[in-house]
Amino acid sequence: MTGSRGGRADRSQHEGNTPATYVAMWRHVYNLFHQVGANNVTWVWCPNVNADTTYEPLSSLYPGNAYVNWTGLDGYNRDNPWRSFPAIYAASYADVGSFAPTKPMVIGEVASTEAGGSKANWIQNMFETLPSLFPNIRGLLWYQDDQPGLAAGATGQ
Repeated sequence: MTGSRGGRADRSQHEGNTPATYVAMWRHVYNLFHQVGANNVTWVWCPNVNADTTYEPLSSLYPGNAYVNWTGLDGYNRDNPWRSFPAIYAASYADVGSFAPTKPMVIGEVASTEAGGSKANWIQNMFETLPSLFPNIRGLLWYQDDQPGLAAGATGQ
């Protein structure tokens, strides 16, 4: 269970949502599952990366260790500008590690556009840097969008 899409309170603050209401929603849903005996759920908290620190601090969106089994991050390499996997993920990875250091992590969505550089080299670099720079990452899911004219991850950060 990953909660709301992207885990970014800034996406819906115009509707009155805040980091506190996001955390309350997560805990409410978690408690509902446990009240009905649905204890075979793995809870994955997976916000978008905050590479430019333009969004709410990730710690303000974290429901707490008692409500999360795995942490995660979503992030995309677009050609605006073209950035390496470490440039996209390092700051948010360190941030999550500061408040959830014992939780395993998964990359919930990752992608790279073809424009701006070599997508194949970008992917190779990602796999080369994972073990040394991101040791808590235990898995990843590649995001692919095959719509003509739409680069992978064009709508994400």
